[in-house]
Formats: sequence, C-alpha cells, structure tokens
Amino acid sequence: IPANVRSLQNHNRSVEKAEPGMRTAVNLGDAGLAQRGKPGARRGQIVTLPGFGRATTVVDVELARSGRTHPQLPVPPPLRDRQRVAVHHAGTLVEARLLLAGHRVLETGATCFARLRLEEPLLVFAGDRLLLRDAGQHHTLAGAVVLDAFPPPALPFLRPAHQLMLEVRRTALAAGDAAAFLLGQLERDRVVPAEEALGYSVFPDAAREAAVSQLQEAGRVTATGGRLLHRPWWEEAQRSAADAIFAHHRRKPEEPGLPLEALRKAVGGVAGERRLFDAFLDELAHHGFVREGPVVRHHDHRPRLAPGLEPAATRIRDALVANRLDPPQKKDLAPDPQALKVLRFLVQSGEVVDLDERFVIHRDGFAGVRAAVIAHLRAHPGARAADLRDASGISRKLLMPILERLDADGTTRRDGDFRWLKDGAGP
Repeated sequence: IPANVRSLQNHNRSVEKAEPGMRTAVNLGDAGLAQRGKPGARRGQIVTLPGFGRATTVVDVELARSGRTHPQLPVPPPLRDRQRVAVHHAGTLVEARLLLAGHRVLETGATCFARLRLEEPLLVFAGDRLLLRDAGQHHTLAGAVVLDAFPPPALPFLRPAHQLMLEVRRTALAAGDAAAFLLGQLERDRVVPAEEALGYSVFPDAAREAAVSQLQEAGRVTATGGRLLHRPWWEEAQRSAADAIFAHHRRKPEEPGLPLEALRKAVGGVAGERRLFDAFLDELAHHGFVREGPVVRHHDHRPRLAPGLEPAATRIRDALVANRLDPPQKKDLAPDPQALKVLRFLVQSGEVVDLDERFVIHRDGFAGVRAAVIAHLRAHPGARAADLRDASGISRKLLMPILERLDADGTTRRDGDFRWLKDGAGP
C-alpha cells in the first residue's frame, strides 16, 4: 500500500528519526484503515521503503517442537504433514499450509525442515523466527526459523541439493557465518546477482563484501559481470566446454569449430542467460579458445579434410577451375553426402563461393566477374544486368546470383533495373 510518512512520535513526542528498539508511532498519509473489501493499513503490516521489501508466499523453515510439558496445560496435538496452521511473525498472523520434509507427523521434541505455503504475502528474512499455532488458535505447535524466504519455485522441496542448502543455512545462521550462508546458496543456485548476495537475510549489508572476499580468497567464488559464481561449478563447465570442442575437432576436422548451440547444450546452465554465456566465452578465450561467428574453436585448429575425402575435393576443384565461368551445378558436383561434405568444406575455407541453392563458383572465377562488374560500372554508371552480362562474359543464370551477392556485400547498389557502384567499392 503506497503511503507518505508525515511524522514520527515516540511516547507522545515528535521525533525526526526512529532508532532500532524505539516504540514508534508513524503518521501515514494517504493510507486509510483496511475495511471489508477495501485494502488499507492493518495490524501486523510492515513499513518500508519502496522497492526494498518484497513479500513472499512460500518459505522454507526449520521446525522445532519443544519436548517440555506443563502439568496445568493440555498436551499439544501432533503436527501433521499438510496441516493448516496459523503463522505468527512479529505482529502479523497469516494462515498457511504446512509441508513436512520426510515426516508424516512431527512429535514433541523433534525437529525437521518444512515448507509453509502462506495464504497472504509476508515480508520475512532468513533468520527470522516464527510461531506456529493450530488453525483454531488453541495450541502452540512449534517454533520455526526461516531458512529461505524465496525458495526456487521449480526446485522440488525434497530434492537433496535443496535439503543440503537448508542444512548449510541452518548451521550458518546458528554460527552467524555469513560466508557459509552465501556459499550454501551458490552451491545450489550456481549463480547469484552480486547485489542479492545475503539478500533477505538477517546478515547486514556490511557482511556481504567481507563474505565475498573470504570466499574468493578460498577459491570458492568468482565474480564476473555483476554476478557471483560458484567457482568449482564454473571451472567444471570450462572443462566440459574444452572437452566438447576438442571432441568436435577430432570427429569433424573439416569444420571450422563447434557450433555455439552445441556448446550451449554441452555446458548446460551456463548458457541460460546471454550475458553469462558471453562471460563464459570470454573466460574460454583466456584458455586458448576462439569464437568465430557461430562457432568456437581452439586457436591451433585449422580445418582440414580427412585423407579419405581428398579425392572428392580434387575432383570438385578441377571441375570448377576448368569451368570458371560456367561451373557445374551443385547436384552434379556433389551427388552424394560425402561429396556434399567436401563442398561445404571448400565453401567454408574460401576456395569456393556459394551463390545460391543451385550454383557455386571457384573464388578466382568470382573475383574475375567482380572485377569486370566494377570496371564497367566505373565507366558506365547505372548499368542494366544485360550490360553487365556482356561485360563479364557469363550467362544470366550465373550472373544474377553474383549480382545479388555484390548487392548484399556492399559492392553495388540496385535501383530497379539499374545498378551503381557504391562509394568506396573497389577491387
């Protein structure tokens, strides 16, 4: 509920600021009291700055049931999995559904991890304490410590990795160890935005820098692009990427490198976000790998044909050199999959220029036609295709895809049936 703080009072005295522990009255402008069907201020709500607090409807906690009994009080009833409970936090009361981890019933004196699905949003931090009562408010059932105020919704509650993180957080909170608390989150999530490190926990902001520095010195965390990364996971992903690239070089030596999409699949979660994947590629570059367009290769790799494919390459080269201005169609040059692989290699290596779905041409033939087109347009600006056909000496069926390629690479400019040489175009 948006509101303006008009004034503060402490024991009927106006004050400029309220310190922790002070009994404070806050005069909120523009916020009336909540009424049936109308939102407003009510008991238990928290006053905070815009954008600072984000309420949650799911929290993971450690439950603890006291083993003590009182002779004048009834024994509390059992605490059951999926039971409805009333959750008390500070002055707030929220109803919730309780999910126990590994228990159908939690007896007195026992502890376990649990998840609370709240019926109303609640602003809590990891380390905050809760009190659980039965839905009818007759019995106090258990106490709880918040371990995760925003558990990942897609992560199953009983998944071992999540349970391990909760155990690490339980120990870290008990010991006041901010570094261990942050490491537990990184071991589960792998990547944490730097500004969210130790967020929504009882650890102060000042503890963040010290915790990150401590983990960096221990080799457990690396920072890049405003993110904190679990270093062992990051290094393992680097090794997986290197293995995938080298395996591709061995399996397909004729290709320039491993396609980026294949690399994304090999490294999994690293590729989930573009900026993170770009940082990953930058890190690979420090280890001798090069990104070239849509592929990544080791800097020592040079595409080469396997020995068994050289005869097909020689046949294709000879056919194109012998017919530089009237080359055979692709289907005749590469009638089978092996020959097609060789033709793709020659195109990627620059020996052959791919024109369209039917034709390729030897690079020397393409260079000759290009030079003839440029010379003619310098002497006769605004030439038609027929004029350029006569100047180059090739057929129209081959000239047209060459002219379209020259348009695309900025050598020429087309306007209707006429073409001009673009400024700066040359041999």
